[in-house]
Amino acid sequence: MRPTRFEIFVLVVVVGLAAYVVVPMWRRSRAQAMQATCLSNLQTIGAGLSAYLEANDSTWPYVGKLRTFSRYDKPWPILPVALKSFVKSEYAYRCPADSRQLKDDALRGEFGAESTWYATEGLSYEWIWPEAYAGRQVGHEELSRLSGRGKGRADQDLLRDFEAFHVGLGGANTLYADFIARPDVVTP
Repeated sequence: MRPTRFEIFVLVVVVGLAAYVVVPMWRRSRAQAMQATCLSNLQTIGAGLSAYLEANDSTWPYVGKLRTFSRYDKPWPILPVALKSFVKSEYAYRCPADSRQLKDDALRGEFGAESTWYATEGLSYEWIWPEAYAGRQVGHEELSRLSGRGKGRADQDLLRDFEAFHVGLGGANTLYADFIARPDVVTP
């Protein structure tokens, strides 16, 4: 027996309603999984930084923000290069939600208009205060003298997503100088 038009209509409505409910839930769970992976990556980098400090007399590495642009006469390495011996997985430097709209014509020509920070810079995370930490011993950084929000090292942000990749879930993830990664609300 063939279904009637009404039965087909009811079926279409039910499938449509199910999709209306399920698709947003699926997108949110996917976004939460990407954010969790990103936080895990930052924790891995934090463990690598901690190991680096132990091996280097508690002295922070010289780390540049961008691979494609350096402000120094002798370019500082980016974080994956500085921590090569301490973070074994190259995927630790890539946020799964990473995306980038390229405005720079030279980069656009090489990578296309839509790329990722990981593709262009070698990592999805920005080293926040390169000059404040570079070559200084732990506790002697410029930022260690600031009171911040009163949490000490938990206030000092080291790495953050280059952009607010996790919109709706906090905006960006941050690794703090206590080597704990947390989601933060980022305001433009």
